Amino acid sequence: MAYSQLPHDAQIPVGCGLCEGRNRIQWKCIDCSLLMCTRCKDVVHPKFKNATSHKVVDIKELGSDESKGKVNFQDRKCKEHTTQICGFYCKDCKQFICGKCITNAHRGHDAVDDEEYENEMIMLLASQKEAERKFKKLTLSNPGTASPCTGSTKMAEVRKPEIKSIRQFPTEFTHISKVLSSSDDSAWIVHSSAKLMQHVKLTKGSIQVLSEFKMHVGDMAYMSKNEIFLSVGGTPWLELLDERIGIISVTYYNFKPLWTRGIHVTRDQKIIVGAVTPGLAITFSRRRLVIVMDMDGNVLRQYESDCNKKQLFTFPYRITSTSNGNIWVVDKLATSGRGRVIVLGQTAGVIQIYNGHPDVNSQSKPFTPTGILTTPADNVVVADSACNTLHILNCDGKFMTYIRTDGIGIRYPYSLAMSRPGHFIIGCASTGSMKANLYQLQYSGF
Repeated sequence: MAYSQLPHDAQIPVGCGLCEGRNRIQWKCIDCSLLMCTRCKDVVHPKFKNATSHKVVDIKELGSDESKGKVNFQDRKCKEHTTQICGFYCKDCKQFICGKCITNAHRGHDAVDDEEYENEMIMLLASQKEAERKFKKLTLSNPGTASPCTGSTKMAEVRKPEIKSIRQFPTEFTHISKVLSSSDDSAWIVHSSAKLMQHVKLTKGSIQVLSEFKMHVGDMAYMSKNEIFLSVGGTPWLELLDERIGIISVTYYNFKPLWTRGIHVTRDQKIIVGAVTPGLAITFSRRRLVIVMDMDGNVLRQYESDCNKKQLFTFPYRITSTSNGNIWVVDKLATSGRGRVIVLGQTAGVIQIYNGHPDVNSQSKPFTPTGILTTPADNVVVADSACNTLHILNCDGKFMTYIRTDGIGIRYPYSLAMSRPGHFIIGCASTGSMKANLYQLQYSGF
């Protein structure tokens, strides 16, 4: 169960598995094996891929066997092979699987049978009870209620942001300018300057190229489960990749005479596109703007200049958003990669401009934002490639912390993508003719 009985009927809550705060957990996702508070159940968990099909139950409904670490595999049908009973648990994908799965889609994964799973659960619950015992000794007056999105120092003290590299994959590219996590442990990677895009399968320690396209993809974003918007260099329209059949088609989203750059699809299905006047030279007359549309192609908002009619952007390279409606734009200022992150509100224009952190960046080591992502907890991670750093900001654009990646052997982190819960992917750049690596990381605290 989520609570352990303590003397004098005291109950000490286990921290929520998503926000990792002190919110009382009340729910469990059976598919993710996650304990959640009500806020994360309603706001964060629905953002997971295929979350609508997950089984979420009140912890009061969990049986006594499960509270002791026992799980009856015979009660679980395989989602992929619906006539098969689950006999294994895939630790890499965090899901129950059958015998067919372990020889096919999950071949080479770290999988355990029911006995080993039960033993690990019993050990985990024992550790949890010990943590609860120690937690009881802490002073619980004024514990702090701010989420990480508030940039609370107290929250950062409760759970320090951490990353851990769990898998490394060598690629054929010298530069992974964009990465997008797909289903079945695969990913799309792009080398823009080489005009190559690959669909790769991530296996233990290596990748298998499933398909390759020779085209200049500037950015990409999922429109739906199996359809990916492509921003293609030198074109005014978006293209659409159906990854089930490997066919690319031109869409009716046309921005002529502008060229598309960064692209993002929000959680409520709004399309956000960075667009610029054709050409490389930055001139006063050259237009560069960010356009927000609905799925029918109707323009909802445009961001181009401030109240003084000064242009907001130089090169809107990457885009993300947070659930409060803010839009985040990686704006490149020079071909050297120097740039900034501009945070836009729905009505207030520019909310924040982030130019890096003085501990990391200086005139000789400028802020070089390249990749950006939003975590399920609604915090934003920015890759500062040249400085081997990840900058973490809350949903209002305020600095929370930074993490050096070279400390765990990751150099030139360039592109970012969320993958399964609690994990994200980094695609790297390299020097000279060296091949770039792809890394899968486990993270916590943001």
